[in-house]
Amino acid sequence: MKPADIAIMEKIQEHIEENLTRDIVVLDLCRQFKINRNKLQSLFKTYLGDTVNEYIIKQRMYYVADKLTNTSDSIRTIAKDVGGNRVNFYKQFKRVFHCLPEEYRQQTQVPPTMSFVPRTRPTPPTP
Repeated sequence: MKPADIAIMEKIQEHIEENLTRDIVVLDLCRQFKINRNKLQSLFKTYLGDTVNEYIIKQRMYYVADKLTNTSDSIRTIAKDVGGNRVNFYKQFKRVFHCLPEEYRQQTQVPPTMSFVPRTRPTPPTP
């Protein structure tokens, strides 16, 4: 891959990752980065193995996974953050992580730290 192609891919990836909670349209990316749609799709397929839309969906689901692990936000709130309807959200999440968001949260939840320190038993005096 040419250095210029790598540079444009890195800029587009950065733009996508910074705008995961906004509507991202392939044609808008083409206009903004002055690249032909077919060229953009070809670069993504070659560089990342995904189409642009597949990449956007995966990045959104990684964002969701991070929120599920590191916040107590409701799944509904997180789903609204990344847009899309509820049915698509669940399908997309399951396609990427092979489980539902609720299951993912349960599997990755960090247990709370102990709120008490167990007392040690006093050692009996030696006779």
